[in-house]
Amino acid sequence: MEIALLLMLVVLVTRNGEMDLPLNGKRFAMAILGTIKPMVESRGFHANAARLLTAQAMLETGDGFQIKDSNAWNITAGANWRGSTIEGGDRDASGGSIRQKFRAYASFTAAAQDLFSVLGLKRYERAVALLKLGDESYIEELGKAGWYSLAPEEYRKRMRLVLARLDRYLQDGTTGMAWGG
Repeated sequence: MEIALLLMLVVLVTRNGEMDLPLNGKRFAMAILGTIKPMVESRGFHANAARLLTAQAMLETGDGFQIKDSNAWNITAGANWRGSTIEGGDRDASGGSIRQKFRAYASFTAAAQDLFSVLGLKRYERAVALLKLGDESYIEELGKAGWYSLAPEEYRKRMRLVLARLDRYLQDGTTGMAWGG
């Protein structure tokens, strides 16, 4: 029984039926970076934009431990969303529990493609201009546009910690990723 419980905690069956370890922590970060980096490059963004978007996904999902249906950026489903959703808990600016509908995706690639669609909205224009330059103040502009409900200084503080952790992952030489950031 203990072995079966341990296997249930460690093994994740993916949608295609293959067995894999959970994608969290460093594995989550590298999976997101591997997904987002070519998209950033193909759009002509600075290489640091991939680092920022990866860190944002890490922060939004607790390093992948709290991810919901491949929604790495915790994108909510508004009234205009016509795709799949999952209901989940979240916190408002004061820390109170709220229920929200989040977009559900079949893959990180689908989530990243939709992320760029959402970032294409007029309200994110200034944030995206900074993201294209690889400027870390992208995070502040994202908050001004309403992406997150935490106090801006708290989100920035958490983002700095996540960026430092991601940088350690990138510097330890075991990522298999070429990094030009």
